[in-house]
Amino acid sequence: DAARRRLSNVSGLRREVLETAAVLARPFNGEELRRLLELEDGEAASGQEGLRQALDGVVLDQLLKREGSLYSFAHAALEQATYAGLEEEIRSSLHTRAAAWLMMESGPKEEPPLEELARHLFFSDHPERARDSLERAGRQALRQGGLREAATSLGRALEVSETPEDRCSSCLLREEVWGRLGRKDE
Repeated sequence: DAARRRLSNVSGLRREVLETAAVLARPFNGEELRRLLELEDGEAASGQEGLRQALDGVVLDQLLKREGSLYSFAHAALEQATYAGLEEEIRSSLHTRAAAWLMMESGPKEEPPLEELARHLFFSDHPERARDSLERAGRQALRQGGLREAATSLGRALEVSETPEDRCSSCLLREEVWGRLGRKDE
């Protein structure tokens, strides 16, 4: 398809920028991207200037767009094609780094964005670590009226639950959500 063809000639740091952006799945600024890429090898990814040039390049190629200080994909099809093109090992590694970065950025006194953290943990190298965050994200979404988001988070929590107690807790919450959505079973 057209999106894959547009991405086929992108390589190096530009490709890494796009892959990281696809895993983030939200608008980001250059500083956030730099810090996230630093987690890979402990130093700035090809330097600050190289990263700026890579960002400028993907914007000029109309793969990403810039609005103010935030970057995002120019089209949802480009984001989807980039994400789908990631090898599973690379994708899970990027999600692991994104989860670590979110926890590091929030600090000890702040809670990271719960739904975003839970999603990255779920798709990380160790999805079993996501269970508590997924259930908390489900509870939070339920309190805020986000029933579909709650159902998704709680369904994922069930997938990675290892003990009967954990499964029961997530299942009961999911049943409550389904009841509010008017579903009996899925």
